[in-house]
Amino acid sequence: MNTVLFWTCEKYPHFKDWQVFSKAFLRLVRKLHKCVSQHFLKHYFVRNSNLFQCTNPMELDAVAQKVSTFLKNPQISPP
Repeated sequence: MNTVLFWTCEKYPHFKDWQVFSKAFLRLVRKLHKCVSQHFLKHYFVRNSNLFQCTNPMELDAVAQKVSTFLKNPQISPP
């Protein structure tokens, strides 16, 4: 999650982007969903490294499904 936060902060560097917690949180969750769906999360400091390269693709798909379910109804608690 730290790496997802780093990349999201880089994309949204302004204070105003983070003033509303619910919007900022959903932005992070959407970034997480994109990464797990693509089975790719670039390391923030080692740019040519995929942090998911040794992760079971089926597990990533399962996480992507759970995150997708959460994003469809973000009022519920995360799985």
